[in-house]
Amino acid sequence: MSKLYQLPDGWELGELKTVCTFINGRAYKQAELLSDGKYPVLRFGNFFTNNSWYYSDLELPRDKYCDQGDLLYAWSASFGPKIWDGVKSIFHYHIWKIEPDYSAVTKLYLYWLLYWDVNQIKADFGSGTTMIHVTKGAIESRKVPLPPIPEQKRIVQKLDALFERVDKAIALLQKNIAAADNFMNSVLNDVFSDLEQNHSSRAIKLFAHVGTGVTPLKTNQAYYDNGTINWITSKFTGEPYVNKADELITALALNECRLTLNPIGTLIVALYGQGKTRGQVSELMIEAATNQAVATILVDNSKCINKYLKWYFKKSYLELREKSNGGTQQNLNLSIIKSTLVPLPEDLSIQQKIVAYLEGLSIQIEQVKSAQQQKMQNLLGLKLSILDQAFHGKL
Repeated sequence: MSKLYQLPDGWELGELKTVCTFINGRAYKQAELLSDGKYPVLRFGNFFTNNSWYYSDLELPRDKYCDQGDLLYAWSASFGPKIWDGVKSIFHYHIWKIEPDYSAVTKLYLYWLLYWDVNQIKADFGSGTTMIHVTKGAIESRKVPLPPIPEQKRIVQKLDALFERVDKAIALLQKNIAAADNFMNSVLNDVFSDLEQNHSSRAIKLFAHVGTGVTPLKTNQAYYDNGTINWITSKFTGEPYVNKADELITALALNECRLTLNPIGTLIVALYGQGKTRGQVSELMIEAATNQAVATILVDNSKCINKYLKWYFKKSYLELREKSNGGTQQNLNLSIIKSTLVPLPEDLSIQQKIVAYLEGLSIQIEQVKSAQQQKMQNLLGLKLSILDQAFHGKL
């Protein structure tokens, strides 16, 4: 810890290397990483969110494996401790295994201590950069508060009890957010089911122009250097509006690649490259060309209100993907979109009323979700405050 403070009687301030051992993982060549094998290879991405695993048949020294219950620490970019809850695995170079000296520190006390120290490490080593790397020597020399073993056990017991209550509250807030999303989805289903019963449906191709784009050859710098034309990919389709671009391309790229410069108001829908979630539709607020993972829909405003069709896609995106034949990652295609039947009141004022109702309700639901998310942030802040008290001897 970079900040020294007054410790309670009986506590010591000692370097981490005096109470535990940090064991390096092993770096692997790509040829050593298999699609199947005897041992999973626990890489940096798997430590956090990535469920795509490599495997290995290598037989290594015992200290290069981690077992269930081992204390691990990821030390590059996103970092911090984890109690490993998986099967026997080989851990990668960007992960340390930590073996406590049980005569001086308990594993769970050490885990919470390292968890608490993450924010201070960011302050000490961040220096304004987005990627933080903590060296083994730097973390071994960090000074930490070390109370007697009985006090360590009392602190862990108290933290477990308090955090159980906090985590239950966070889970309830997450449930509330999911319920708000489900309610909006239910309303969308009800609204468009009613419209299907009371109004005729028309294929999208009869009231809108549907197209897509391409990716200009990346190795042709003439397509990108000093570009002035917005070019976007499907990653923006999860946002309500597109106000910026991935990259800028040149007029040469636009012409030679036969790209279309789509006007403001064009709807864009993810064809692939996005998760199976609702709402993968957005609206251009800038003129832009797109890549091949995006369908562009330019509505005839005399027949359909832009936002009416946008709400229909928010309701129907998942159903449309299920019609495709993309296997495990189902993709849309232009043919499906063009032939999709949309209940379409001929009276534009009816469409406008539906849009006003859905947007008003959406605003209220987003306000509810925002309040729940703020409460979650407050609870996460409370956890850090509790940890701060714990390791200052004030819990």
